Amino acid sequence: MRTTLIASTDVAAHVVRHLAPAREDEDEDEDFGHGDLLYAADAVDQAWAPLARWLLHHESPAGSAPDPPN
Repeated sequence: MRTTLIASTDVAAHVVRHLAPAREDEDEDEDFGHGDLLYAADAVDQAWAPLARWLLHHESPAGSAPDPPN
């Protein structure tokens, strides 16, 4: 996973896996994918709850958010 192209220094990666990590020559199409964010039975626990915790931990007080980049 590449996070080096993100301008922020506050970067976190959360990889959801149901299967063991595949070798480089194997296909990972059977594992948790973008469609599972909406349709997987465990999407709330595996993806959305960790995202919500991260956002709540990083919320800024009203009016103190940095200006968006130009």
